[in-house]
Amino acid sequence: MKFIALTLLLQLCCLSRILAASFSFHLLGDPNNLDPALIRGSAGSYLYANIYRSLYRYTTSEGLIPEGAKSCQWSSKLTLSCQLNPEIKWSNGKVVVASDYVRAWRRLVDPKVKTVRSELLLNIKNASAILTGKKTSQSLGVTATSPSTLVIDFEKPDPEFIYKMTDPALAPLLSTDFPKHQEAFKLI
Repeated sequence: MKFIALTLLLQLCCLSRILAASFSFHLLGDPNNLDPALIRGSAGSYLYANIYRSLYRYTTSEGLIPEGAKSCQWSSKLTLSCQLNPEIKWSNGKVVVASDYVRAWRRLVDPKVKTVRSELLLNIKNASAILTGKKTSQSLGVTATSPSTLVIDFEKPDPEFIYKMTDPALAPLLSTDFPKHQEAFKLI
């Protein structure tokens, strides 16, 4: 009896490895690039949601779930402080830090990037001025006060912002250089 149980266990282990190695999903069309700021269409959105993870995710059964964040708390109506989840790492093994979010969000409001996804950040301090070229992206009201703390300052209250943080466009970026389709395996 023990031999049969051991044989079944080994078969299940092997089967799970085969299934994991052959996992795939199909898109209706290829996304234009690997930049989450340039999400266009539902097919690309599905891919980006599986590659890029932001501070939260949302499911209909569980609601809002912290992912990149351990927690986020409003210290006032205009300041949100997020403690990052220290277990979240890049595919190269490095820990995701608050400056990775700052880099991504500043890039999102940079007028040179020209993305409609910047609308997610419009209530953050200086975002509108940055988009119109009156200020630089360095003045965006997002700071990394420590490697594990992200502080967001708003110009006006945005009680829905935590829900906006589920969007893949607000995921952290280790680099703003995105590989071409043929070199997608280089994406960290």
